[in-house]
Amino acid sequence: MRREAHGDPRALQQLLQEFRGIGPTGADIFIQEVQVVWPEFAPFIDRKVRPGAAAKRLPTAAEELARRRDAARYEHVVPGGPLTIAR
Repeated sequence: MRREAHGDPRALQQLLQEFRGIGPTGADIFIQEVQVVWPEFAPFIDRKVRPGAAAKRLPTAAEELARRRDAARYEHVVPGGPLTIAR
């Protein structure tokens, strides 16, 4: 399924729902949990997460949240600081 979905959470949702007993909520829960070990599906924002993100003034679109996450990952690095690699 992972390969078939090609990093697209919506495609993975559809594939998961082909299993008997897995509906939209089950698929959302699975993707929410698996994004830790399958990073191509992160960040995943489902319909339960979206209102909470909006309430905290966080992006409600996965692409924007990913951009902010990636920018925040490096904002503590100071040019010339201890994490700078000298060449």
